Amino acid sequence: MLAACAPLLAALGTSIWLTPYPVNETVAVLEDVQRTTGSFFDPTLRSWYRPLYFATWYWFWNGSGSLDVALALFKGLQVAAPLALAVLLIWQLRPRSLLEAAVAWCAVAVLIGSPGFRDNLEVPLLMTLVAMPPTLAVWMLLTRPARGWSGLAILLLTIVALGYKEQGLVIAPVVVVAWWTRAPGASSWVTAAHVAVTLAYLAFRLAFSGNWPVFEQSMGLWFRIIEPSEALARFGAFPYWMYAYNVLGTILNVLVGEPSAGLFAIARDVAHSRLQPWEVVYLVGAISLTGTIVWWIRRVCPGLGRDGWTPEGRVAIAFVASLLASGVLSYHYSRDRLGGMAAIFYALAAYEALRHVAARAAEGSGAAGRRFALTGAFLAVLALTWHVRAVGTLEWTRRMSETNTRGWLTQLAPRREEFAGRHTYLAIMNHMSRQGTSPDAVRPTNYPDVVQRTLAAPVPQQ
Repeated sequence: MLAACAPLLAALGTSIWLTPYPVNETVAVLEDVQRTTGSFFDPTLRSWYRPLYFATWYWFWNGSGSLDVALALFKGLQVAAPLALAVLLIWQLRPRSLLEAAVAWCAVAVLIGSPGFRDNLEVPLLMTLVAMPPTLAVWMLLTRPARGWSGLAILLLTIVALGYKEQGLVIAPVVVVAWWTRAPGASSWVTAAHVAVTLAYLAFRLAFSGNWPVFEQSMGLWFRIIEPSEALARFGAFPYWMYAYNVLGTILNVLVGEPSAGLFAIARDVAHSRLQPWEVVYLVGAISLTGTIVWWIRRVCPGLGRDGWTPEGRVAIAFVASLLASGVLSYHYSRDRLGGMAAIFYALAAYEALRHVAARAAEGSGAAGRRFALTGAFLAVLALTWHVRAVGTLEWTRRMSETNTRGWLTQLAPRREEFAGRHTYLAIMNHMSRQGTSPDAVRPTNYPDVVQRTLAAPVPQQ
């Protein structure tokens, strides 16, 4: 399995490594690190709280004494996180037959092709990306026999994920589900500790919520983007309608890939008769797979708990729990990246559902050849769409590289003038300009036009 996935993973890692840091995000983050030294854990500085993200920059920079080394170390972390996630997924699935290997290969493509995975590859915004491998590692420990160290490891992994971004809270309901379904590694004390950590974190954050804005960032609403000021004018008296829309938008993005950042772009293209090839691939793959997972959940869930818990049923309930938790945590604004934690369990559920379908088709191949052929064709088309989407993720990283390079070329001079009074900002930007304008940055593949449009992923809404 690793050999089969190695070319795509190697290309993905290389593409991220060669992508220059964007001028509009990275320089401001690094200036923040210098300006707020030692106060990364202060919850009053910002409405969002990602202390380990800023601490990582600080440790890399001050520990090495060189900004160049810090940039290389951070880029290494950005490359290592998605590759580690894919390897952990293969390790968790552990296919034992050719059929299971084919389904596991498809599950890896589902993970890489998911919008929640793709959107978290944006350099240098790896907060959720770094939290994703610990989340899968927690699930692996929960579903294996407990060892003397596993409970403490689960708790530490959760704290690390939570320290990078609040999406780490998704782990808590997953642990509760594992305990409820009697997973071998989910002890009572581990579950109680996670509930206590979650409640303490929520109380800590809510204690400083008095100055949080009602709407913090721009949001997609149906077919257009609205700014916080417009959202406040329209929904300020009762913002819960917009919050509910954001929650539902993130959940639907995981399940069908639409809306993206709250924006129904594909539906808009359908309404205006300008549907593109990649959009057909995108929707066919998502709707077919989600429909298969729903069918599979309906088959494995009846009798659960009463007739005993199976590993497949445990995955089904964990997927639903992670999906709902990811949606709730995105109430303030919807982004594709906020569904990243649920994308892990979407891939796990996809493996179980597709394996179930394939096994049923194989068992009935002699008595019902027509059904076997139709099921095989359906699975082949579904796998093809997700492998195209996985390659589309690779192309997305290459387009991101091109966009970042263009940003340096067009914004360097204006920013030098605009930020003339901010000496730290200028020093960092001037030092980073070499990597931003390097001709070695990766470029999108020069596919024929129709293939290029098919592989293109939706541009994430900022």
